[in-house]
Amino acid sequence: MNKATQEAADAQKVLEDATKDAATAALSASDAMAQIARQRNDLEIQLLEAQGKTEEATARKRADILTGLDASLAPLQNQIWGVQDANEAAKIAAEEADKAQKLLDDSAKAAQQAQQQAQQDATKAAQQAAEQQIKSMEAVHDSISSALKSMMGESEVFAMAQRAQAKETLARALQVAKAGGTLVGFAGLDEAVASIGKLDKNNFASALGYNAEFGQSVGLLSELEKYTRVNGSHEAGLERVPFNGYVAQLHAGERVQTASQAAASDSNVVEMRAMREEIKAGQIAMAVSLDKIAKLQQRWDGNGMPEVRAQ
Repeated sequence: MNKATQEAADAQKVLEDATKDAATAALSASDAMAQIARQRNDLEIQLLEAQGKTEEATARKRADILTGLDASLAPLQNQIWGVQDANEAAKIAAEEADKAQKLLDDSAKAAQQAQQQAQQDATKAAQQAAEQQIKSMEAVHDSISSALKSMMGESEVFAMAQRAQAKETLARALQVAKAGGTLVGFAGLDEAVASIGKLDKNNFASALGYNAEFGQSVGLLSELEKYTRVNGSHEAGLERVPFNGYVAQLHAGERVQTASQAAASDSNVVEMRAMREEIKAGQIAMAVSLDKIAKLQQRWDGNGMPEVRAQ
């Protein structure tokens, strides 16, 4: 090999080495650019997630995965994602249903507790006054009964004017009782009962006058006594008080409500029933939705994901 040939061969080798180096450098540059592009894509996906754009971030991730897959595997990958999405939707729906049910239960419980507390407060506030009123009514009844017994077996001198005044007092008391009012604390009632119970034959000109006065007094006291005796004992409860002035015998643990409280209780019962119906309807609707999701998932498992429709 002569010198010129050797120089040509050396030059060729230098050219080939330079070409390889250039190709290697170009490939390295391409790899570096691709790596930068991947890093940029990852950062953009992280930014979307940080901004709460979960669906867009998921779409970018899945697009990257499909890019790296063989085209024949893409439908299978889409089917897998479809099943995963359906499962996640069912899970979210079940969690929301549980939250809604808990909210309804808590609301119903709070309403019931508030109603019970209000009834307890109202009952406690009136209990002592009611007990005192019953004791006073019993005292009035005992007084009237004692007067009746005195009229039947005793007689003392008493002024006719005082008897007339006593009869007037008793007549007013009877009017109050018939109107549904209370005789507790009625002014002059005890004195009138004591006065009318003392009837002296010597104050009458004839036996006929005495008997007439006696009959009137007994009739007045008997009529008044009806409004102080106990009208009934209701261990099993009383749906409605039949008339004003009704006297009932109460038992430990029972509760007495005013007319407005009774109406409020009835209204609360109606509202609670309506709330239960709403809860039941919500549960049925949720069960129907979950059943539809389950059937859709079963159909996708058997038939595969439906084709993507063009908009």
